[in-house]
Formats: sequence, C-alpha cells, structure tokens
Amino acid sequence: FGRWTSPLLAALPLAAFVLFAGRWLSTNLFTDQVVVYDTLTIPPEKRPGVRRAGSLLAAFAAAYFLLSHSLLPLSGWSAAREDGAASDSVFSDAGAGVIYLLLMIPASVALFRVANILRRLVQFDGTDAPTFRARIMSLAGTLLRIVAIAGPVVLIVGMVNLANAVFWSAVLSLTLIAALVLLQDFVSDLYVMLLRGREGARNALTPMLVGLLLIIASLPLFALIWGASVTELGEWRERFMAGTQLGGITLSPTAILTFIIVFVIGFIATRWVQSAMRTVILPSTRLDEGAQSAAVSGLGYVGIFLAALFAITSAGIDLSALAIVAGALSVGIGFGLQNIVSNFVSGIILLIERPISTGDWIQAGSHMGTVSDISVRSTRIRTFDQTDVIVPNSDLISQPVVNWTRGNLRGRIIVPVSVAYRSDTRKVQQMLLEIAEDQPTVLIDPGPAVLLMGFGADGLNFEIRAILSDINGGMGVASEIRHQIVARFAEEGIEIPAAQRDIWLRNPEVLHDAAVASPPGGGPVDGASSTCTAQASGTSAPALLHKRPSAKDSGELAPSAEPDTGDGDGGDGSDGADSGGGVSDSPR
Repeated sequence: FGRWTSPLLAALPLAAFVLFAGRWLSTNLFTDQVVVYDTLTIPPEKRPGVRRAGSLLAAFAAAYFLLSHSLLPLSGWSAAREDGAASDSVFSDAGAGVIYLLLMIPASVALFRVANILRRLVQFDGTDAPTFRARIMSLAGTLLRIVAIAGPVVLIVGMVNLANAVFWSAVLSLTLIAALVLLQDFVSDLYVMLLRGREGARNALTPMLVGLLLIIASLPLFALIWGASVTELGEWRERFMAGTQLGGITLSPTAILTFIIVFVIGFIATRWVQSAMRTVILPSTRLDEGAQSAAVSGLGYVGIFLAALFAITSAGIDLSALAIVAGALSVGIGFGLQNIVSNFVSGIILLIERPISTGDWIQAGSHMGTVSDISVRSTRIRTFDQTDVIVPNSDLISQPVVNWTRGNLRGRIIVPVSVAYRSDTRKVQQMLLEIAEDQPTVLIDPGPAVLLMGFGADGLNFEIRAILSDINGGMGVASEIRHQIVARFAEEGIEIPAAQRDIWLRNPEVLHDAAVASPPGGGPVDGASSTCTAQASGTSAPALLHKRPSAKDSGELAPSAEPDTGDGDGGDGSDGADSGGGVSDSPR
C-alpha cells in the first residue's frame, strides 16, 4: 500500500468499531419494543428520533477517527503517534480545521438532540424520587448540551485541538456510559435468571454491587479518554496498590479484598453450619426448642467472631497497633454505650442461663406474648394481637418476668360464678365440681375445687379452681365450663342473678303537684309514673331520685374474673389482652 493508503487502512478497523458499536448501543438503549423493563424511561414517540440521532453521532465519530488517524493532522486526545513522530498530512492546518468544523457541526446537532432527551429523564420518570440512573443520565445530558454548543464555537475561534479534545472525548464518555448501563442490565438479567424470576431480584443488592464494581473498573478507561497515558495509569496503579498508613496499619486494596473474601467465606460457612444444626443435628437430640435456638444463636456469634479474626489475620493487619485505639474506645463505650453493652451482656446471660426460651409464654411489664427470638441486644415477643414487641435484654434481667410455660405447661384457671341467695349451696357446689371434672385437660391430681367465696350484694359467690395439663388451652376450657354451667343451671332451676336496684322517692308530693300542673292530656299520677310525668313536662325537681343497693337476690349474668396472683391462667392463645373472665383471673 502507498503512503496515504496504509494509514487509512490501519485506521479503518477503529472507525468501523466506533460506527457499529455506536449504532448497536443507540439501538439497544432507545429500543422501540420493551420486553420486560425500560432501560431508560423515554416516551415511545421520542425513541425513534433519539435513536436516529445516536446513530448519526456514531457515524460522524467514525468519520472523525478515520480522518484524524490517516489524512488529517492528529489532534485532541491522539495528538501524537506512539513513536512520537508527527503524522504526515495531505491538508494544511487551516484546511484540516475546516474539515473538522464540517464534521463537528452536524455531530453537535446530533449530540444536542441526544443530550436534550437525556436531560429530561428525570421528568420522564414521573415519580417524586427518580432512580439513581435517571439522575446521573440527566446530569450527563445537561453537561453534553453545553459541550454540543461550545465545541463548534471554540473550533471557529481557532482552538482546533481543544475543541476536538473536549468534544470527541465527551462523545466517547457518553458511549462508555451507555455501555455501562446496558452491561449492568445484562448482569441484572443473569441474576434474575439464576433466581428463576424471583420477585424483587432485579433490585437486589448483588446486581447493584456488581454495577458499582463495573463503574470502578471503568475509571481507567475514562482517564484514557480524557488524555491520561498508559504510563501514568501504571504509576497511579502502583501508588494505589501500595496502600496508605492509618494508625500504624497499612491499608491496601489487596489487604482489604483479602479481608472481605475471608470474612464472607467464614460468614457463609457459619450460616451453613447453623442451618445444618437447626434442621438435622439438633432435632435428633432431646433438647427442647428453646435450648436448640440458644445453641444455634451462640454458634452464630462464635462463628462470626472467628471469621472476623481469621479475616484480620489473613489481611496482615497487626492488632497490637490498635491497642491504643481500643483503649480509647473502651472508655467511650463505658460512658456513651453503656446501655448497648448492658443489653449485650444481658443477651449472653439469657442465652446461657436460659430463664426464658423461644416459644415461652411470658409477661414482661405490660407486654405479654410468646418469645419468638432472642438476640444479643433484644428479645422479640409476639403478642396475642399478632404484633411484635422488641424488649431490651437488660429489662428481662433487671425486672420481674412471669414465665407461664417454663419447665411445664401446667397452670390454674379460676372461673367465678354467682347464684341467687335462695339456691342450695351444696347442690351448686356438687354441680360445679362435676362440670369441672368432665373437662379433658383438668387434672385429677390435684383435682378441681369449688369454693364458696362470700356473700355478695347480688348473690352467693362461688369459684371453680382447676389445674390444667396445658395452660395454653385455659381460655377454651373456661369458656366451655361457663357454657355447661348455663345449661345445667337452666335444667335444675338455679338462678344466675342479675343486678337489681330499688328506687325510692324522697318527696313524692312535689312530683304529684308537678303532675297536676302539667299540660292537658296527662292526669295526676303517683309513684314512678309521677316521676316520668315531671321529667317529661320539664319541671325542675332537685334531689328527687336516689339509688341505694337492695338486699334482694341479684348477680351477674356473665361473672367477671378476679385476678389470681398465684399460678397464672390459660387461654387458647388467640388473645391475651381480653382475658377478663376466662382464665380468671390471669393476665392471659
């Protein structure tokens, strides 16, 4: 090949790559048919125009690289050949400037159209909080609009090298950003495929971390685009790999990467061992559920500690250099983080001593429910309203805690019953005892007891006291006992009293006079009727009515439970807050 043909043919592969890569990126970035998701949120009617503008920009960029590497003087980011010799040129510098201007003006128009669409991605997103990608691309579009306008102006002024360096470097940067966007979507697609389309997989942490690594890996390419040399990149790499000194410790990328890899491996191994212990090994032992949960939790804390220790050692970090820092931190922990340390130590005590375990029914202060999880800082209690209460571990150690099911499931229920005064107390006692003994979960030894507790204002007060083999069913047992009491009392003619009150009048003559003076249509009446007439007519009669308890038989249709501070109560586990009359009397 001749003197001018050889550089042209040598530059042709680069120009072809720029052309086809640019068209491919433009076609896939601004595609018409969206299969699953939008790479960039752009209205469908604007996609064809911006796609054509992107393809034209790629064509002009390819022409620039072809001419600048063969026929025209080298300029911009490729201002000199690798051997340092000046490039031969067919055209003079002035003629080359005119050709560059003819290339840059239509390229700047295409770049401006693409940048204008990218700048409006935040508006196209249509949400109050646009995505990070939309914000970055919008910022890039704003900067590219400035470059598209300033590039031809600077070239016309005569600064050809500066105009070419800035304009075409901006075009290459836009190309690299588009490649990163599509590459990140490709990684997300692979992750979704590996998880078989699990919901939320595309927005998971792993694809985002991979995207961040891709951005970091592309930084040297951006440096090359904007004028850095390979030699300079090598020097920067050596400085970066050498690391930096921090408190007597050398932190380098190799050490940090080693620490992360070793710790992640140790963490995964710990979780795998925990899973094996929880599902295979511990269920084969005689340990209860609480002991198994404590063992698995303790194993997890030990495994994470060992993983961190191995990671620090593998990274070559000298722990002795941290002695002074650790001493200062211990003082700060003693004063500022004493609550956290107290909860941590309390959590260790709970896991070792095990006064409460997972699955226990406890009452801590005003909170009652089932222990669902014990960690080193707090304990989660699932209440009978199906809500989670997070209780600091120090509260469980320093304050009284009632454990209804620790050690065994036995518990006592108390069911109060009232009958009319004229009832046969011995017969009532025998009937209540038979009803209690008929319940399947009521223990025979010790057997149930029926006690006459006192003489109330409305009736005779009895209590059924029974020990259940499973206190968790106490509410259901108490409810069934009440149903049978109502049925048996109806059969035997025993009255469950309702509260009764006598109303007596202090000055009935005032009411009588008021009734006589009432409007036509109502005659004088006495007694309670006079009261109604006086009130209906609006007559003022101060201190007319008073109530006093009656000595007659009265009682409650649905006896309420009295608190039992002894052994606790039971329930069916459905609701612990509304236990008023079931487990008598227990907080359940």
